[in-house]
Amino acid sequence: MATSFYSEDELKKIGFKSYGKNVLISRNAQIYGASKMVIGNNVRIDDFCVLSGAIELGSNIHIAVFCGIFAGNTGVKMCDFSTLSSRCVIYAESDDYSGEHFNKSNN
Repeated sequence: MATSFYSEDELKKIGFKSYGKNVLISRNAQIYGASKMVIGNNVRIDDFCVLSGAIELGSNIHIAVFCGIFAGNTGVKMCDFSTLSSRCVIYAESDDYSGEHFNKSNN
């Protein structure tokens, strides 16, 4: 039976640093830098989410539709039994918007 979530074999191929049991990630989610991501047990990531960078998700977590986690190298950690409601975005890093520099440049 076809499902909208990745199968166990497909999850292995994504290349996460580690992931637990009962992990449901939508095929419509985008994952960047999976080798820096740790995912616990009983985690669900819905359609149209974008995860990027050093992310650690505990267990019993739900990330609802249209969410983004942009962790960069700084990292984002979500503890056990936490959620992101739809259309939430978390940024661990940001550009310098002062006008003195262009895109984190020191020149």
